[in-house]
Amino acid sequence: MEQMNDVFSLAGRTALVTGGTGDIGRSVADFFVRRGVKTYICGRNAQKCEETARELAANGRCFGIGADIASVSGIKELAASFSKHEERLDILVNNAGAAHYAGIDDFPETEWDYVFDLNLKAVFFMTQAFLPLLRTASSTLQPARIINIGSAAGVQVSANEAYAYSTSKSALNYLTRKLARRLAKEKISVNTVSPGPVEAGLMNNMDEAFKKSVRDEIPLGRMAIPDEVAAAVGFLASPAASYITGVILPVDGGLTGCMR
Repeated sequence: MEQMNDVFSLAGRTALVTGGTGDIGRSVADFFVRRGVKTYICGRNAQKCEETARELAANGRCFGIGADIASVSGIKELAASFSKHEERLDILVNNAGAAHYAGIDDFPETEWDYVFDLNLKAVFFMTQAFLPLLRTASSTLQPARIINIGSAAGVQVSANEAYAYSTSKSALNYLTRKLARRLAKEKISVNTVSPGPVEAGLMNNMDEAFKKSVRDEIPLGRMAIPDEVAAAVGFLASPAASYITGVILPVDGGLTGCMR
């Protein structure tokens, strides 16, 4: 089978990464760009999105599209903008996400709704909006890919008070499997990469004592770096994963797989 000659090749494909200016999204986009993927990133801050795309384009093809996908109207605008440039989409990475920490007595409805809108609702309506382009790209041996970024918090009940975040990520695991079952007949695979703690974002602002307490819970004894999450996404996007769908892939150093 000619398509399987290089099971890790991504050259010549087209990808869209939401939340592409954040640490994980940028690493995923960089992974794709360096391997010959024509990559689009989107983010709420259009200027930052364009700047990030220009930096990544030093190693290949990368383009930025400003978009707020927390609303269905924003998703439709993104799909319309993308469709002006491309007639197909091989890889959709639903990476954009949000979290809010507040005690159970004070957790605000507005933050609950926003976290769910971005972490869960957006994944469904991004899938819906880009289905025509994903269908165009799909084939039996090379399905189009939808790859969601979940979290170990959606599997393991943590002590923190990120109620909406953990619940939305747990629901995302179900949605991934539900979409995988429905879209299999259309030759589109749907999987989730589920990171544990990552040396990125808010974690960089935590003190060393807190970081140590986190590392002590992880069997491999350290947090992931964004590039390790990107590598897992790259695997699921590659021909090597052409027969994989409906999977929640932990990238967490054994945190959920070796739960005490």
